[in-house]
Amino acid sequence: MPGTDSAWRRTAPVAVLFFFGRAIRRVIANGTNMIGAAAGLFVLLKQHVMLAATAVVLGLLAMAVVAVLRYLHFRFKVDDERVLIRQGVIRKTQLDMRFDRIQGMNTEQSLVYRMLGLVTIRFDTAGSTANEGFLPAVTPDFADLLRERVDSGETSSSEPVAEETPSEVVLRLAPQEVALIGLTDPRVAQAVVAGVAVLSFHYQGSREVLDAVFNVAREAVVEIVGLGFLAGLVVAGGLVVGVVSLLVLASVALAFLRYHGFELRQETTAFNSHAGLLTRKDVVVEASKIQQLHIVQGLLMRRFHRFRLDAVPANSGANDASNDAVEKLRVPLLSEQQVEEVRRRGFAEESQAMQVAPASDAYVAVSPYFMWPRFLFGGLVPAGVATAVLWPFWGAASLVCLGWIVLSIPRVWQRWRRQAYLHDDDGLASRSGLFAYRVDVFLFRKVQRVTVRQSPLQRRRGLASLSVSLASGNVLVPFIDQVTACRLRDYILFKAEVNNRPWY
Repeated sequence: MPGTDSAWRRTAPVAVLFFFGRAIRRVIANGTNMIGAAAGLFVLLKQHVMLAATAVVLGLLAMAVVAVLRYLHFRFKVDDERVLIRQGVIRKTQLDMRFDRIQGMNTEQSLVYRMLGLVTIRFDTAGSTANEGFLPAVTPDFADLLRERVDSGETSSSEPVAEETPSEVVLRLAPQEVALIGLTDPRVAQAVVAGVAVLSFHYQGSREVLDAVFNVAREAVVEIVGLGFLAGLVVAGGLVVGVVSLLVLASVALAFLRYHGFELRQETTAFNSHAGLLTRKDVVVEASKIQQLHIVQGLLMRRFHRFRLDAVPANSGANDASNDAVEKLRVPLLSEQQVEEVRRRGFAEESQAMQVAPASDAYVAVSPYFMWPRFLFGGLVPAGVATAVLWPFWGAASLVCLGWIVLSIPRVWQRWRRQAYLHDDDGLASRSGLFAYRVDVFLFRKVQRVTVRQSPLQRRRGLASLSVSLASGNVLVPFIDQVTACRLRDYILFKAEVNNRPWY
């Protein structure tokens, strides 16, 4: 196997591109730096265009120099038991990853790497919030052999496998399904709201631009169609439809870039997803290392009877927006039957009879008292505070803020309708949401901590909230009967205690 001797090795020189892109992504991920840099660049552009261009070039040149230095100080070695990585220009670090501790080994192939026949390997280990290590610009053959070594290391320490099963395709996404991913992406609506907020913040400047565009378009409509006073209405509607259409097209294009040719396979004990138009990504997650499943169904997804599913491995619980965040296995679009099939395969022989789709009749609703604190702190208190603060300025007109109380009633009621749970002898599913359904599913033997909590209201009503901590995050089952919560807590702890298989 190449690279499994005692010599320290370098990756291909084109790995400089990986370090350069990583530096740019880290700058972008740091929102504070981006806001400051964007503000400074905007001021320079208004006053000194050449100076701004020079600043951009110098910044990119500095990142390029850093990328070259990082590549020159990057070494790796693979022996019989581990992968060793040395890196760092000023602060030297050495990463030691044993094969039996590697939780996931994912590969990524950009357009440049594809032309050169290279891939980037990313390693996840149990409990890490980010990719523990990476090997940029190595050959696919080396990646395949290294994956075999990782799998062989897992076999000796993980739960036994009764029999080897060949690679099997679980699902493939057709082009029309990839387009549906873009159409149902909630980020389109979020972009519209963000655009309105930005235009409102820069009211004067945006009003001048919009007025100019509106007047030009209205004059063109009057001359060509001759609608007279209806021209303004036609133009306004056309502009809105045009902007929304552009956002939808952009969303569909992004969906094709990310999920073109999506295929989910089960290879013996692991799930492997493969997708991407320009950059091809392989994400591999061992079924035994899946901590929980997130199932989401938005408003538009419900119209098409489709769901999104995330299989989440262990992490430290921190949210990391950078590119080094631990990869979760995402299936962006699947039917109810496919949701149950993936759950069945992921949980093996456990929780086979539990139907976790959001519309299942097996879900048990939580107590209606769930609505009380949400109505109080999300409706009554904000409306009262806003009215009191604005009364000296608006007088009786500030009473309009009390309308928020009326508006909060259907919101709180809808959240209560969505909040429910179900369980069997091996696992539990918790459903929640407002506009979208969200279901969190986990096995009892994966649980690390269980807590029963009571607020003053819950104590008076004989209710409690069950908080479950996993290596991938927390799951809350609120406002259920106290006796039921305590029994569930004791049973979950019993299942975790008698389990002999590793939680990771």
